[in-house]
Formats: sequence, structure tokens, C-alpha cells
Amino acid sequence: MTRSEERLPQKSPAAPGLEMPAFLERGFTPGMRLVSFLTTVMVHVFFGLLFRVRIRGSENFPRTGGLLLASNHTSFLDPPILQMVSRRFLVFTPRRSLRASRFYRWLTRFYATIPIEHSRGDAAAARHILRALEQGYPVALFPEQTRSSTGEVQAIKPGFHFLAERARVPVLPIIIRGAFEAWPRARRLPRCFRRVDVKVGRPFRVEGMSRREAVDRLRRAWSELGAKLGSTPADDPGAESLQTNREPSA
Repeated sequence: MTRSEERLPQKSPAAPGLEMPAFLERGFTPGMRLVSFLTTVMVHVFFGLLFRVRIRGSENFPRTGGLLLASNHTSFLDPPILQMVSRRFLVFTPRRSLRASRFYRWLTRFYATIPIEHSRGDAAAARHILRALEQGYPVALFPEQTRSSTGEVQAIKPGFHFLAERARVPVLPIIIRGAFEAWPRARRLPRCFRRVDVKVGRPFRVEGMSRREAVDRLRRAWSELGAKLGSTPADDPGAESLQTNREPSA
């Protein structure tokens, strides 16, 4: 058991669907690496032709070590766009309900994923993400937890602070603009030939910050990268599906 896992509730061995992801036990298999590489190449070509993706700040992406990517979330296009930003294979954190889709399970068979149950505290997912971070994997997280229906930043949940603080890894702020216009959540098919701009900020650490301070720091980083903040609900530092233990308010 790692240091970060000591303060998490222990997983029930009988709980369904909470098994340890295979890549955490065996690493990325040759099949996963091959499929991920080929898919990444195809995504670059496909997105380059149909969506004119422009990436700025890629030099801020650390080449080694555990890392928590914190991106805004407005479109189905966001996960593959994040993989375009990285030269490393990412670990994704989709909502657990997506596993009900046979097509989704087939699509993600060769990818590193840690599904999260957003409707309640998900101690098992938190434990797996912490282990991935401590093993040196870059983990992609959407702190808003769901796609925006307006294209503007929604309330930021503080689970990223919990994970980054426990694993002692940096947070990498990323803003994706234009993906909402290309494929919003209410549209069944994407609009092609739209420009998508991606900006990668400088990584920062949250050790010593309260949850509120970490949320404010991320919101400020997103704002500096050009995020559409708009009139969003107040960020709730107490509501988080990955927050498995209460901390004193700062």
C-alpha cells in the first residue's frame, strides 16, 4: 500500500466493476502501445485536416513523472485532443456509466482508463488514480466532471487538489477553445473545418493549498489561457466524487 492510499477507505473485494486496471499491474502492453501510437497518428491527421487544431505551449508538458492534466470540458473531441497535446500515453478518467456501451468498451479496450462514478464518492477510482500518478503516469482529468452546455467553464470540483496533493505531482492547466463550436454536447455529429485552439499553461503544485485556494489557482490559470469563464455557479469545494475524506475548511 502506498503512502497516498493509507488515508483512503479500503476497497470491498466484492464490489463489482472496481477491479485494478490491468496497466497498473503489468504496465502498457505492446498491444496497447501499438494501438495507442497508431490511433494518435490517425487523430493527428484526421483532426489536422478536419478541425485545424493549433497547439500552443506544448513545451510546458513535462516529459517524465506523474502529472495531472486539468482541462476544461466542452465537447466529445476533448479526450483525443488532449492526446494530441501529449507525446506520452495518457491515462483517461471517463465516467463509469460509459462502460454500458459495447462500442465504448471496444473502442477503449487498448487504452489506459480509470472509470469514475460521479454520483457518489468513488474511493476505488481515487485509489487507482493515485497509484497511476505515483507510478509516473500522466492522468487526464476534467475538473468540471461533465461537458459544458454553453462552452463556458462550469463549477470546478476540487478532486484534482485531493489527487495532486496526495500523490505530490504537478497540475498542468490546459484550455481547449473551439471544440464546443465544432461538436457541442447537444449535437449528434460534428461540424468540420472549425478551428480548435489548445493552450497549455505552466504546471503548478497544490501542496500547502486549501481546496478553495487550489480551485482559485486553476480558475486563474484557465483565465490566463483564455478560457470563457462566464457566469458559472460558485465552485463548491465540498462536492467531489473523488473526495473520500473531509478536510478542515481553510
